Amino acid sequence: MTYNLKMVDSLMPEIIAYVLLAFYKQRISSVSKIVDFVHEQGLLNKKINYGDKALLQNKIQKLLVDVLLGFFAGSKWDGNYEANGSIVIKNTGDCVAFHIIELATLRTYLYENIKLDTPSTTRHRFGKLYLEKNNKLYFKLNLQLRF
Repeated sequence: MTYNLKMVDSLMPEIIAYVLLAFYKQRISSVSKIVDFVHEQGLLNKKINYGDKALLQNKIQKLLVDVLLGFFAGSKWDGNYEANGSIVIKNTGDCVAFHIIELATLRTYLYENIKLDTPSTTRHRFGKLYLEKNNKLYFKLNLQLRF
């Protein structure tokens, strides 16, 4: 996963860490609201100096498009898209199609509509403390995105 996140952006592993903390500690699920919170808090910017909020927003939007079109967490990603677009069916039944030529529209749509979610802790084996061979204690979190 770290490799794939770095394929999107070298700072993405750190950014996702703060996104997950905002989701689990502050209970903010909307991606756009998480970005607002992380930027306003300022801790991530002090750590990695990403710049202004527009830069952080851009990095997250790129990640969302990459996840939609080719980035899969379970396998090493080469940075190429496996699709030329996507079809999204809204709750109302409306069909929305996006093509790569409408990339700005797709980025905005994903950014404004994607939320983080908590899947089953037992099925996905996360949410518990575990001890590694180096005798360090870790806490496994899960990142799940949904419309």
